Amino acid sequence: EGPAALRSRADASPDTCFVLDVGSRPAGYLLALPYPADRCPDLTAPETPGEPAAPAANLHLHDIVVAPHLRRRGLARHLLLH
Repeated sequence: EGPAALRSRADASPDTCFVLDVGSRPAGYLLALPYPADRCPDLTAPETPGEPAAPAANLHLHDIVVAPHLRRRGLARHLLLH
């Protein structure tokens, strides 16, 4: 996926997508999108621009990333708990 597809997912659900900053630098991110239990996202296409993700009690963890030099410090767990 390119930057446009990732940005579209973050824009679709800003309440469930986060950037992790360590100091003043980005160190990772988490993209989680609400989806009904009987559906899953189309990972080949960006979310529809300007259209928020569908409300649902189910979250699809699309992506979680921590910079290699900061791994194994509990930062991914921090993102998940947040």
